Amino acid sequence: MKSLKNNQGGAGILIFGLFGILFVFVIAIALFQNYSVLAAAYTVRSSMEKTALTIVARQTETTYSSKRESNHGAYRSNGIDWNEEIHQINAAQQLNEMLHITRQGDTLTKYNSNHSLLYRLHNISFTINNPDLHSQQTLKATISLTFEMPITFGNLHHTIMVPMSVTAENKQKY
Repeated sequence: MKSLKNNQGGAGILIFGLFGILFVFVIAIALFQNYSVLAAAYTVRSSMEKTALTIVARQTETTYSSKRESNHGAYRSNGIDWNEEIHQINAAQQLNEMLHITRQGDTLTKYNSNHSLLYRLHNISFTINNPDLHSQQTLKATISLTFEMPITFGNLHHTIMVPMSVTAENKQKY
């Protein structure tokens, strides 16, 4: 301490250096938390896109004859008339299979190897917009949910909740 008092400005540089190192450390932790949230959200969104595309593709496979007749909705001919044919697919089950997550009622939950919560998906809804038989609109499948992820920084705990929505459609080009 005596040498610090005798050295003019040395203590200020040392304290400034310590604060600088502490600041860089805090920024690094914040960036890591940000990256983990972005990576988890990107994974969930990609799974939602794949689920929506799979649902539209399966719907198109079963109703190809109506597409061939220039009808853009999900309809199937019984030889006399065209009838709407929508397959109800469980989007939550599809997401569960892709993300390897635990289902707890209406909520899908992902845990890490330490069995602590990584993220939750809830308010999962799925709709198919089937246009009229001779409409120029396209068949659309929309999946929406709420992504919830806890963030911890020391003793501070915060939960990030992000509503997400993905729409896939079958655009016919002849």
